[in-house]
Amino acid sequence: MNKIHSLPEFDMAQYIETDVDIAEYLSQVLEEGDVGELCCRAGVYRQSLWH
Repeated sequence: MNKIHSLPEFDMAQYIETDVDIAEYLSQVLEEGDVGELCCRAGVYRQSLWH
């Protein structure tokens, strides 16, 4: 049996609650300079606005 399927789904957007949270979340990827990851994290931020 594959144990990965039994893990609960993780949604980072549920943990972004403040402006400080999003600033830290986005600043980590800006330091790395990965544009693709920045786009992905911007999407997570957008989702966090609805939680």
